[in-house]
Amino acid sequence: MTVMLEKKEQGQHRLPSHIAFIICVLGIYGSYFVFGILQQQINKATFGPEKKSFKNTGFLVWVQCVANCICAIVAILITREKKDETPFTQYALVAATYVGAMFSSNYAIQFVSYPMMTLAKSCKPIPVLLMGVLVFGKKQTLLKYICVFLVTIGISVFMWDEIVHSPNNIETSSIGIVLLMASLAMDGITGPFQDRLVHQYNPTAQAMMFNTNLWATLLLGATLLYTGKGLEGIQFCYTYPEVLTKVFFFSLASAIGQNFIYYTVKRFGSLVCSLITTTRKFFSILISAVVFGDTITPIMWIGVGIVFIGLGIDIYTSATKKKAQ
Repeated sequence: MTVMLEKKEQGQHRLPSHIAFIICVLGIYGSYFVFGILQQQINKATFGPEKKSFKNTGFLVWVQCVANCICAIVAILITREKKDETPFTQYALVAATYVGAMFSSNYAIQFVSYPMMTLAKSCKPIPVLLMGVLVFGKKQTLLKYICVFLVTIGISVFMWDEIVHSPNNIETSSIGIVLLMASLAMDGITGPFQDRLVHQYNPTAQAMMFNTNLWATLLLGATLLYTGKGLEGIQFCYTYPEVLTKVFFFSLASAIGQNFIYYTVKRFGSLVCSLITTTRKFFSILISAVVFGDTITPIMWIGVGIVFIGLGIDIYTSATKKKAQ
C-alpha cells in the first residue's frame, strides 16, 4: 500500500493530502491494532492439549526482523531509490540496540500487562531526549524537562498501582518493569545514533529500515543458531501450526506498520506522525482493556492521563519550535 502511495507521489496525479492522511491514520491504527492483539495471543496464550506457552522471544523478534527486511527491500526495488552511501558497518550498533529494545519489550509482556507495556513504550522520546543531553550535549528547554517529569510521574503512578493489583507477585512484576526500562534505555541509544547516521550520510528511510533489520537478522540469527533457540522455535511452530500463523501475521503487521510510519514522516513530517502514533497507543490501551479484560483502575487512568499530558506538551513545544523556524 505505501509503495503504491509513493508511486503516486512521484507521478503527475498527486494523491490529495486529506486522502493520504486518512490512509496513513487507518494504516498505522489498523496494522498496530492487529500487531498488539497477536503479540498478546502469542506471548500469553497456551497451545495444544499440553497447554504449552510460547516463550521463545528471540525467535519471535528474529522473524519480525526478517519480515521488516523483506518489506523494505521490496519497497526499495519498486520505488528505485538511490543507492545508500552509508557504510554497512555503521548500522551494526544501531541494529544491536534496536534488537535489544524489541527483545526486552516482547519479553516484558510475559510479566506485565499489555497496557503497561504500551504506556512505557509510548515514552520512547524521553530516553532519546536524555541520551541526547548526556551523550551528545544537546540543550533542551524547560518545557522539555517538565514533559520528562510529568511522564515519569505518570508511569510511576501506573506501575505502582499495577504492582499492587497484579495477579503476579511483586518479584514477577518487577522483572517486567526492569525489562521495560532496559528497552527504553536501548531506544535512548538507538535514536541519537540514527540521527547521527542521517546527519552524516542522509540515507533514505527505507534504506535505514533495510540495513538495520538486515544487521539485526544476522546478529540475532547467529545467536539463535549458537544457543539452539532457533531450532526450538521452528520445532514449536511445527508442532503447533497455529503459532506459526500468528507469528507470520504478527511480523507482517509490524512491517506494514513501519512502512506507514515512514511514509507519514516523509509526506507530513515527524510531528504529525508523533500525533498519530501517540493517540494510537492511547486507544491500544483502551482496546486492550475491552478485548482482553485487562484491569485498569481509576488510579491507573490518572497515570495514563499524566503521561499523555506530558507527551502533549512535548508535541506542542515541537510544533511551536518548527513554526518559529
